[in-house]
Amino acid sequence: MIRLEANNWYDAWLGLHSLFAKDPDSVIDQRFATRAVSFTNTITVKNNDLAGLSHTMVGYTSYKLNKFDRQYIIPGLKEDIGQKLLDRIQSHRKLTILSYSFDIHNQAHDQGPCLINIVITLWRKGNRWKIKFEPHMRIGEITHRKLVDFVKFHELVNYWMDLLSEYDPELVEIQVRASALYAEPISLTIAHYIFDDAVKFELDHWLHNATRSKIADYDTKELRFKRGRRIKKYVQTLQKGN
Repeated sequence: MIRLEANNWYDAWLGLHSLFAKDPDSVIDQRFATRAVSFTNTITVKNNDLAGLSHTMVGYTSYKLNKFDRQYIIPGLKEDIGQKLLDRIQSHRKLTILSYSFDIHNQAHDQGPCLINIVITLWRKGNRWKIKFEPHMRIGEITHRKLVDFVKFHELVNYWMDLLSEYDPELVEIQVRASALYAEPISLTIAHYIFDDAVKFELDHWLHNATRSKIADYDTKELRFKRGRRIKKYVQTLQKGN
C-alpha cells in the first residue's frame, strides 16, 4: 500500500521510486516474478504542475505519447465535461460530481484497461468555487507508464482549469487512486540514471539486487528481447550524457 503526497507531478513520480528504493518492504504487497506490486494506492498531488516532467525522460517519442490518446481518449468527451462544468457554475449549482471516462473498450486493452475514469467534484464554499480531480486506474508500472499517465492527467486537468478560469476555482487536490502499482528491475535502471543520488538501489533486497544485476547486464551482455534492447539504448544515451 502506498500513500504519497507531492507538490507536483515530478515530485509524485520521484516519490514513487523513492519509496521502492528506501524501504521496499513497506510498499511491496506481493512479488510476481520480477514485479514488485503494491495494492490499493493513493497519490495526492497538490498543484497541477509538471515541474519538468516529460515523456522524453524515459525515451518516449511524441508518437508514443500520442498513442495514449488513440487508446484512451474518447473524442469530444473532455469538451462535453468542460461545458457541463461551466453550465453547473452558471446555474449556481452548489455541488457537482461528474465522471470523465477513458475508452475501456479499445481493442488494445487485451488484458483490461489500465485507466478507468477521472471523477471531478466541483462545489461552492462561501464565495469561492473549489474543484477536486480523482483519476482512477486499475494497474500501472511506475517508471514508464506512470510518467505518461501523469503527463496526460496534467493536460486534462489543465484544460478544465483553463476553461473555468473566469470563475477562478481553487484546485483543492488531484488524488490518483490505483488498485495496483508495480516496479520492475528493467525499468528501474532508467530511474537509477535519471534520479542520480536521489534514488539508489543499494539494499540487500531482491528488487535492488535484480536492479543492480540488470544495470550490469547493459555493460556486459547483449539483451535479446525487444524491450530490453530499447531500454538499454536509452540508458546508454543517459550514460553518454553524464
